[in-house]
Amino acid sequence: MHDLACVQKASSLLRPVDDLPDVLTLDRMRARLTEVSTSTSGGGLSALAPVLLVAQKNGHLTGWVEAGPTIFFPPDLSFLGVDTSAIVVAMIRPDEALLAADWLCRSGAFGVLIIDNPPTLVSESALGRLARLAENHDVALVFLTRKTPDTPSLGSLISLRIAVDRQPDDRVVATILRDRRYHSHNRQRWDLYGPHILF
Repeated sequence: MHDLACVQKASSLLRPVDDLPDVLTLDRMRARLTEVSTSTSGGGLSALAPVLLVAQKNGHLTGWVEAGPTIFFPPDLSFLGVDTSAIVVAMIRPDEALLAADWLCRSGAFGVLIIDNPPTLVSESALGRLARLAENHDVALVFLTRKTPDTPSLGSLISLRIAVDRQPDDRVVATILRDRRYHSHNRQRWDLYGPHILF
């Protein structure tokens, strides 16, 4: 009964993809480097799930490079409509994350590529190379990191940085910290909702 109540609550909180803020769309993230950072155990998937869903609906291949000790819980993404069987997943060592991103971008096969738990320190030259590949191949290259909003981003070439934070009532607050393409310097916030148990 408790599980049913959780599902019913989550269903009532879900927002349709068309109702998302413009900055959290696939078009806004394409051909650039994005960093989505979260300081809590949750929120990142709530922000990225709609991007994956839209990419799949438009026929784009999605990739997930996991460089950390854990990976997303498939039922959470499935709950939001994402076809997890269509996500190409690579489990690798942290020191190979950027090389994997480089290879996958060069393939030209992906519309969205998420790098989960990338190295803490990334050289500007490595980011510059990935930024050029993302632009040349029209890839939404997203780094999913664990850090507080006041912690510096991976580097100056991160074009869009969004901080997400899960609240006790299951709201996920998304805040733009940087948007170089659209010259957004003020912090903007939106409330997103996802499954009750979303990690």
